[in-house]
Amino acid sequence: MYYYLRYIKPIAEQRATGTTFKELSGGVAAKLPFLVAPEREQRRIADKLDTVLARVDACRDRLALVAPMLKQFRQSVLAAAVAGQLTEAWRRENADLVHSAHDAKTNAEEDVPEIERWLVSLPKSWRIRRASEAVAADAEIVYGIVQPGPKLAEGVPYVRGMDIVDGRIQVHQLLRTSPAIAKKYARAALKGGDVLLGIIRATKVAIVPAELEGANITQGTARFRPSNSLSTRYLAIVLEAPATQRWLHAHYRGIDMPGLNLADVRRTPIPVPPEDEQAEIVRRVDSLLAIADGLETKLKSAQSAMDRLTPAILAKAFRGDLVPQDPSDESAAALLKRLKAQRSGESKASKGARTKRAQSVAGR
Repeated sequence: MYYYLRYIKPIAEQRATGTTFKELSGGVAAKLPFLVAPEREQRRIADKLDTVLARVDACRDRLALVAPMLKQFRQSVLAAAVAGQLTEAWRRENADLVHSAHDAKTNAEEDVPEIERWLVSLPKSWRIRRASEAVAADAEIVYGIVQPGPKLAEGVPYVRGMDIVDGRIQVHQLLRTSPAIAKKYARAALKGGDVLLGIIRATKVAIVPAELEGANITQGTARFRPSNSLSTRYLAIVLEAPATQRWLHAHYRGIDMPGLNLADVRRTPIPVPPEDEQAEIVRRVDSLLAIADGLETKLKSAQSAMDRLTPAILAKAFRGDLVPQDPSDESAAALLKRLKAQRSGESKASKGARTKRAQSVAGR
C-alpha cells in the first residue's frame, strides 16, 4: 500500500485543492484508484521494492557527496594557484622566464602583519600589491550607481550583485537606467576585460564581456580594471581564491547587510607573479576547472537519471513486470471477494454486539 500510494502521488496531487497548500479531502482520497494484486504477489513486489529502492537511495546518497567534493577541488585549485604551488614545477623548468623583477617594496609588503601567511611566503619572483596598485592608473577601484531610477525598456544596462552567477554576468537579466543617470556615474563605466567584485552580502567575481562596453554597475559592486602587467583572468582567480575571500570577509562591516568599504577593497592584497607565469597559472586553472565542470555536468545527468529511476521502478512494479507472477496465487478478484465477505461478517458481528448492548441497557 505504501509503495502504491507513492506511485499514484501525481494523481493525488492533481485532485488536491487549495492555494496556500494542497489538500485532499477524505472523500476524494477514498475515491483514488487502487490497483490490487494477488496477496502473495503483493508481498513479492514489496520485498523487491525494499531491496531495489534501498540501492537507489544509497546511490543517491553517494552522488550527493560529489558536489561538495567538486567544490573543495575548485577551492584547492584556486588556493594552489595564487600561492605559487600550482606552477612550482613550471618555475624550475622555465628558470629563464622566471626572474625577480619586483625589487621595490610596496605598501602591502610594508604592512605584513595584515597579510595572511600564504601571501608572505610567496615565491621570490612574485610580489604583493594592494588592489589599488594592481589596477590601471587612470581607473581606480570604484562602485557605481546609487539610485538607478525606474526600470526602463531602453537605456544603459547596469550590473547588480545578483546578476553575477557562477562567475558570469547574466546579461539577459540586466536592468537599465537612463543615459542621464549613467552619465553621473561615468567613472564606473565598464569595458570588456574589467573584473567585478560584489561588495554587499556576497563577494562574487565576474569578468565583463565585450558586449557590455559602456554599461555600469551599482553601489553593491566594485570595478577593477587590471593594469597592463596583470592578466584579467589571473586577477579574477586571485579575487575568487579562498584566502582573498577570507580577507574580504574579515573586513565586512554591518550585520544585517554585511558589506565592504571601498577603502578596504582597495587595500586587498594581490599576489603578482611574472606575466609568463600568470599565463601559465591561468592555463592550468582553466584546464583543471574545466575537468570539474565536466564532472559536474555528468553528476547532474546522473542525479536526473536517479530522480527518474524511482518512478520508473514503481511503474514497472505496478504493471506487473517487476516480479514473476505465480499461477498458483489466489487471484485479486478472489482476494477482494474474500475481503468483502470478511468485512460483511465483521459488520454483522458489530451490529449484533450493538443490538445486545442496547437490549441490555433497555432491560435495566
